[in-house]
Amino acid sequence: GNRSFIGGVYKAGKWGYTASGRAFTTFGNKQSGDVWNSTVNSWLPKELKGQDFKTLDELITATGKSRRDFTELARFVNAGTGRSENALLTAGSPVFNHVFWSARNAFAGFETPLMAFGATGSRAVWGMAAKDMAAFVVATSVPLVMIKMAGGKVGTDPDSPNFGKGEWNGISFDFSGGRLTTPFRFIHQMFSGKQTRDTGRQADVERGALIWNLIRNKFAPPFSFGSNVVAGSNAIGQPVDTPSTIAMNALEQ
Repeated sequence: GNRSFIGGVYKAGKWGYTASGRAFTTFGNKQSGDVWNSTVNSWLPKELKGQDFKTLDELITATGKSRRDFTELARFVNAGTGRSENALLTAGSPVFNHVFWSARNAFAGFETPLMAFGATGSRAVWGMAAKDMAAFVVATSVPLVMIKMAGGKVGTDPDSPNFGKGEWNGISFDFSGGRLTTPFRFIHQMFSGKQTRDTGRQADVERGALIWNLIRNKFAPPFSFGSNVVAGSNAIGQPVDTPSTIAMNALEQ
């Protein structure tokens, strides 16, 4: 479901769609299963680790956790692997999956850190989410520190599009893959009402415009192209208002 748009293109062209779709689903399921098994195993007492359990009720008894703990764990695992279970996205998936590029994955990028900051009904899952988020921040910060020590640049302005990115020899690196920098920058800009341009100049920005640009950045290519032509510019302000810029924007999609 997350990749319905590009999947439709591959399917129409018969470019290994079945095999690639199966590989993507299998990898995602294994990733989710590994995180689930590792977490549940850490909840088990030493003498019960490695045992097989047939039902959720047996796991609840063995771990001493509640059904809510396991429900929230499933939600966190799905969000952490890019499969948000947001009710609106799930109900509207036939539309969202074609209008947006990986809508559930994009929403999961906001949902996961919020759970780490306590937006979950389970204390056990909150502790695990906070620990994982701290480890993720450290893992993405270490290479940035190394770039800085080597004389490169590191974006530290949370209102700038370069926030959390490192630059070395003219090449930009986002070690979080946008999973950390994009949500944090958006939330900070919503509070500050400021946005730093690529030129380094800071300007006031309307919060409605921030929300709309975030949505535009997640459009599937046909909708992104259409919105750029109608607006006369893309989401970062580059003009799309002449035959040459329109053609270039179409190629970039």
